[in-house]
Amino acid sequence: MSNQKPNQADWLSQFQLCRKTAVPLVAIETSDPAPIVDTIRGTFGENPPAMLGFDLSRGLFAINEAGARILQAIINEYPDEYTAKGALRSPDEALRQAAMLPGLCIEGGQITQRGGILFVYGSHRMLVDTPEGAAICAAVWNNRDAFKRTSRTIVFLTPQWVAPSELQQDVMVLTDSLPSAEAHREKAVKMHEQNSIEIPDDSKMELIVNELMGQNYFMAEQNLSLSFTREGIDLNLLRMRSRKTINSTPGLSIYEGPETFDSIGGCDRVKWFLKRIFEGRQPPLAIMFIDEIEKMFQGAGGDTSGVSSDMLATFLTWTQAVKATGNIFIGLGGTAKSAIAKAAGNEANLRTIVYDAGAVKNSLVGSSEARVRGAFNVVEAVSQGRVHIIATCNNMGALPPEVLRRFRLGTFYFDVPTKDERDSIWSIYLKKFDLTEFAADKPDDTNWTGAEIESCCEMAWRMRVDLKEAAKQIVPIAVSGKKQLESLRGEADGNYLSALYEGKYQRNRVAPVQNGQSNGRTIAFSGETV
Repeated sequence: MSNQKPNQADWLSQFQLCRKTAVPLVAIETSDPAPIVDTIRGTFGENPPAMLGFDLSRGLFAINEAGARILQAIINEYPDEYTAKGALRSPDEALRQAAMLPGLCIEGGQITQRGGILFVYGSHRMLVDTPEGAAICAAVWNNRDAFKRTSRTIVFLTPQWVAPSELQQDVMVLTDSLPSAEAHREKAVKMHEQNSIEIPDDSKMELIVNELMGQNYFMAEQNLSLSFTREGIDLNLLRMRSRKTINSTPGLSIYEGPETFDSIGGCDRVKWFLKRIFEGRQPPLAIMFIDEIEKMFQGAGGDTSGVSSDMLATFLTWTQAVKATGNIFIGLGGTAKSAIAKAAGNEANLRTIVYDAGAVKNSLVGSSEARVRGAFNVVEAVSQGRVHIIATCNNMGALPPEVLRRFRLGTFYFDVPTKDERDSIWSIYLKKFDLTEFAADKPDDTNWTGAEIESCCEMAWRMRVDLKEAAKQIVPIAVSGKKQLESLRGEADGNYLSALYEGKYQRNRVAPVQNGQSNGRTIAFSGETV
C-alpha cells in the first residue's frame, strides 16, 4: 500500500479536537480506511495510545504494540474453549471487551497514558436494522459515557455514515476528502521516477491528474499502474479506467457521446453564453448534468419517508459549500435542452458527469442522504470544487424557491425551432444519415422540433424511403402537446432567457433576421401556415 496520506486539512484537525475534548464516538467517512488509520498513528510520538481494530474477517486485532498487550490481556480473560469458538469475532462482544482499553492518565501535569482507540472497519455492515445490529448498537452505547470520562475513542470507518436511530445524537461525523490535484500529481511523478520513465511535461501531467480526480489513493494508484507503458502513461487507457471508476459511484456516470455545439442546430444564444462561461474567469472544471431535476425533489416536505427532503437539504448544503454555478433549461421535449447540456463538456474539453437521482434514492432516509453526499463528494473532487450544473426541467413550479436560487446564472427557455434553425438541423441530419440527395425535397416541417427532424431522417434511412414518406410517421409534439407549449410560452414570457436570441424570451417577438428572412415565433396548428 502507498505511504501517501489522505487530505488531512479538515478531518484530521477535527479528529484531534475530538480527542482533546474527549468525544467518545467518531465516524470517519472514507473510501480507503488504511491511510486514515496510518495517519492517526503517525500523529502520536512516544507513548502512543493502545490501538485495536475490528472487522468481520479478522475479528479483534492489534494495531500497535500497546494494542497487542491489551489484546493479549483480553484473550487471557477467556477460557480456551470460549476463545476457540471465535468470541472475539463477534462485533458486540469485541465492543464489550473494548472496555479494557486503558483511559487517559495524567501525572504531575504530564500525560503518562493516552486514552485507547478502537477502529471499527466497515461499520455500515454491522450497524444495521437487525437483532444483531441492535445488540451492536447497545454495546456501542454502553461504552459511550465510560469512554467519554476517560478520553477513549471508538472510530467507525465507513464509506458513508448512516446513523442507526439509537446513535443519531451520539456520533461525531467527519469526512475524508478525496485526494487533491497536487497529491495525485506527486503520486504520478513518483511512479514515473520509480520506473525510470521520463516525467511528462506540464500539459500532459495536467491531463493525467484530471483523469485521476474523484478517486481515492488506492484506486488512482491501480489505474496509473495499469496504464503504464514503456513510453509512460497511456492517456486513453487511463481515461477508460478512470471513467469506469466514476461510473461505479451510485447515481453518477460519465457521458461518452461525441456531440459538440456544431453538431446541434440553432440555440445560438445559449451556446454563446456557455462558451463565454467556459472561456471566462475561473471557468468550471467539470459539467454536472441533471435531467428533469424536478423529479429529484418530488415530494420534498411531504413524503413520509423523508428521502426527498433529505436529498433537498443535502443538495442545498453542497451547492452552497462549493459555490456551484448553474443554469436551468426549460422547454418541450426535443428542443435540444439535453443535447446542449451533454455537448457542453465536449465543447469545453471537460467531463460531463450525469447525475441520476433515481439511482440514489431508496427507502432508507439515512442511506439515501449518505449516497447523495458520496456522489456529490466525487463530483466535487473531479471538478476540484469548480462545477457548473446544467439541469433540464419540465415543471418549474415543482422546484422549491431555494433550489432556483442555486442556479444563479439564469434559466433559458427553448422554443420550437425557427425556420432557419430547422434548416440548419436538417443539414446536420441529412449529412449524418447520408440523405443529402433529398435536401431539395424536404417535407413540411412546420412546428417540428430538432428531435423530430432527426427521427424523420433516421426512419427514411432505415426504411429506404424518401423524407416525405417518412414524415407521415411524425406527429409534432407542438401539435400533440399544444396546451403544454402554450403554457410554457406564457410562463417563459418575460421571465426566462431565450436560448435563441439575446435577452428575455418574448412570446410575440419576431426572431432575428437570418439569411435575409424574418422568422416569426407564431406556431401553426391543424394545417395552418406560419
